[in-house]
Amino acid sequence: MADFYVTLEPLEPYFFGSERKLGDGISEAGSFYFIQSEFVPSQTTLLGMIRFFLLGQSGGIRDDYQVDESLIGKSSFILSESIFEDFHKDKVRSVDDVQDFGVIKGISPLFLVDDEERYYMATPKNHLKDKGIYTPYEMIKVDADGRKGSYLLKDYNGKTGITRSYARLTDGRIFKMEELFGSAENIGIHRRSEEEGFFKKEYKYLRRVMDKPEEGIGQPLRFAFFLSLTDDSEVLSLKLPHFLSKGCLVKGIVYMGLGKSAFSIKIRKKENDFWHQAVDLVKRNCPQGLIAYYTVSDTLFLEQPDLSFAIIETGNFRYLMTQSAKKNKKDYWGRMKRSVLHHVVKPGSMFWVEKDKEVEFKKSFDIANCKKIGMNQLIGSDDYESTINEDKMFDESACGKRGY
Repeated sequence: MADFYVTLEPLEPYFFGSERKLGDGISEAGSFYFIQSEFVPSQTTLLGMIRFFLLGQSGGIRDDYQVDESLIGKSSFILSESIFEDFHKDKVRSVDDVQDFGVIKGISPLFLVDDEERYYMATPKNHLKDKGIYTPYEMIKVDADGRKGSYLLKDYNGKTGITRSYARLTDGRIFKMEELFGSAENIGIHRRSEEEGFFKKEYKYLRRVMDKPEEGIGQPLRFAFFLSLTDDSEVLSLKLPHFLSKGCLVKGIVYMGLGKSAFSIKIRKKENDFWHQAVDLVKRNCPQGLIAYYTVSDTLFLEQPDLSFAIIETGNFRYLMTQSAKKNKKDYWGRMKRSVLHHVVKPGSMFWVEKDKEVEFKKSFDIANCKKIGMNQLIGSDDYESTINEDKMFDESACGKRGY
């Protein structure tokens, strides 16, 4: 397999949707007059974008919406509901259960990058909020409520709350969300509504990183992730030979989000060095007799794990899935269906697990399809020595060597 480094530079303010949807001014349940974009695209959005981009690069986009299955697989991401039943029945899922995306063997979690290729990821939630460099809380072991082995965070202030920020991996510097992301409002009135037709949409854009604000000098930010392709595949060599050429640099324009915002995309070969740097930051956690886990990406749990302590942020996860073609559904959108709503743990969340419960903890989020698209990726504080010698992020079963 070959690792490719993918960067996405927004060419305009973007809007990534959430469960809040815009109404039309006529009273609708579940609709709102004010909606805000998510800060970053979901992993399923990245997968859909890269599948479409590879089709375009191979000249495989067709008017009848049929896809080249050998190149990008048969359908978009699908999370089978049977995985929850199989988990509770202790049924072992085989490699054949992992969804096939053609030459795409996996994508990494999304992160931010600047011109010096310094990476930024969600700050671990156990960060002391008033510190400018990533500083984990000290953990204190206590016996409380008749339970031994409970833990508290020393000097934690509930009024201050937990951090929502980004950490730069090279030096651990913390950046507030408003330092990295800006907002732009779009205001209007729905024409078909006589009353209550006012609406407001808040778009996002990436700011420049200001290392020296007093000098007014900054570096532009971009979204980035790593893409793993099967480089020994005849399909890749025949249909995308330029991806395998020496000094490969593929450029183009892609569209994502509501309103199809434009992004400049660049893809080149590069060894995946994100995971090494992320582990180097997370290993600063030194719990007493526990293993600390950092959530790199949105993570879906099959059941609630048995934990000693956790600091988490939760969110919603829903995606569009491809249905089988129907006679009266020949257009693309007619073949798409919204999935059921899932609740996920957001990036930056932290878990502390006793060593004898580690196996069950890993099992609770061991969903191969999610790992393949960059979800369910966690880093353990004792993972450093076993990680730095690995060359690839994804193994042949697409379940991820790095992370769990």
